[in-house]
Amino acid sequence: MGGGSALDSASAKPAKFIGEDRSMPASEESREASTDSTTTNDPSLAWTREDFNISADGKTIGGRKDVHYPDTGQTVNEYVDGLSEKGKEKLKKNHHIVIPEGIEVIHECAFTGHAKQVGNKQHEHIDGETYIEGVTLPQSLKIIEYGAFGWNKIKGTVTIPKNVISIHSAAFVANEIEKVVFEGVLDGKGKEHDTDADPYYLAGVGEKAFQGNKISEIVVKDNLGKYKLYPSNNPQKSDSVFDNQNPGPFTIEVGEEYKRPITITQENGNYSIGVVEGFKENGNPVQIENSSYFKKNNDGKYVAVKTGKLEGQCLFYDMLNNNFRVLGVSHFTYNIIPKSKIYTVTFVNGTDQNYAKVQVKENKSIKDKSVAGQVMPDNPSKAGYTFRGWSADKTGKDKTKEFSAATQVTGDMTVYAIYTPTPAVLNAVPTLIVQDKTITEGDPLDLRSLIVSATDKEDGDLKNKVQITNNGGFDNSKVGSYVITFSVTDNGGATATASATVTVTKKPTPPTPPELEPEVESEPESVPATSQPEQPEQPEQQQAERVVKHLPKTGSTTTPVLASAIASLFAGLVELVAALKYLRKN
Repeated sequence: MGGGSALDSASAKPAKFIGEDRSMPASEESREASTDSTTTNDPSLAWTREDFNISADGKTIGGRKDVHYPDTGQTVNEYVDGLSEKGKEKLKKNHHIVIPEGIEVIHECAFTGHAKQVGNKQHEHIDGETYIEGVTLPQSLKIIEYGAFGWNKIKGTVTIPKNVISIHSAAFVANEIEKVVFEGVLDGKGKEHDTDADPYYLAGVGEKAFQGNKISEIVVKDNLGKYKLYPSNNPQKSDSVFDNQNPGPFTIEVGEEYKRPITITQENGNYSIGVVEGFKENGNPVQIENSSYFKKNNDGKYVAVKTGKLEGQCLFYDMLNNNFRVLGVSHFTYNIIPKSKIYTVTFVNGTDQNYAKVQVKENKSIKDKSVAGQVMPDNPSKAGYTFRGWSADKTGKDKTKEFSAATQVTGDMTVYAIYTPTPAVLNAVPTLIVQDKTITEGDPLDLRSLIVSATDKEDGDLKNKVQITNNGGFDNSKVGSYVITFSVTDNGGATATASATVTVTKKPTPPTPPELEPEVESEPESVPATSQPEQPEQPEQQQAERVVKHLPKTGSTTTPVLASAIASLFAGLVELVAALKYLRKN
């Protein structure tokens, strides 16, 4: 990379470099804008700022530096490669580079490849060299300088981001690019900095910027009339932006239409682009309208009328301010081959002799789509069997006669649907386990809580699919036994059932608390006898009153016993009183 083609330009600008890590991936917008070559999904091969030599301000890749050679005593101002040593190693494994966001300028010859022969029409790569094969440019990019990506192997599509204001001469020269997409208009008015008074000195697209590729399609924003292109108006100088394209070769059959080797698609299609195209016949250039190999049909299209190999050339131009401007020139080879025979492949499915018919050109397969609208039929079906494929052998035993969309057809043929019996699938019945439950009248119960497990050999856990098929009239407010039935069905249609019994018991009556006994006052403690005056009359009455005072209340369970004891006591007292009276009298 860098300096291999010994290119130089007056547009070179010195830049100061640093080696610190300023890793930044390309934006999603930038990534999606390009489809130029195969990228990698290996994170270790993703591009970071460490992989590039970036200027101190973080905006330029590449540049120039003074290198002193002690042996000669000379100091030479040389290009700085766009890739760091780390980046060069990464390129060996990931040929699609992604320029980091934030980069505004790619310095001249930053990524220039090596070639044996340096030129616009012919270039030859060097065996063993490592080349860039795809590039994604950042949306921050403004300027692509001279030879920046020249002499590599960039393939597919290159997308020029919308903020680019300048593409210098030979920026993408001598690659293998097939399509270029411009997301913005390079009108020659772009400024490198917003504060600049004048446009950038090379705003637009420089001469030979895309020369020597294989471009067959160009897509532009707005229309080409608004683009500032730097080539002269002399087609003999071969200095146009898209000069010396080498797409193809192209092969068509006698009877088929001529296909132009390059197309330009404009967002605004009102701008006219002229085309001059023709071939070299017998050593002389002949425009297509005068060619002996093509004739115009009723639709105004040129159709090949005879076989041959032609070297062709197509020149695109426009008229800008009444001045002739060459846009590009393509060089290509046209092979016109004899019209192919068309054969029919008949597809037979059992008794259906005309399941499908497909036309195919000689020595082509159905997948080649050699005949418009002709495709493989849908796979047939048969109850109890599995479709295996098609075969020219009815029995399907001869493997060499199997037929597919990739089979080359050399003549009319019939193929048959081959089936194999579908083996019976043994579907195990699920296992459903439930549990019985006893609750008390009024207690809540979720019947699904009775499900212990539901599993299936093929389908795994089916507990959430269990259904209550019969709740047995369950009522938690009524005493009794209830049989609850559950079922579960697997994906194969096998069903298992199980039953659980819920017993509702009567809620027990709370016990009646015992009636409390009344308190009995205790007898007063006896007091030692003291000499007292003689007691007044009727001591019996006083004693009786004291005894009666402590009788239990009516209704007590001790009343009959106490009554008997009291009666005996009264009888004794009466006799005692009578005896005392008798003694006093005597």
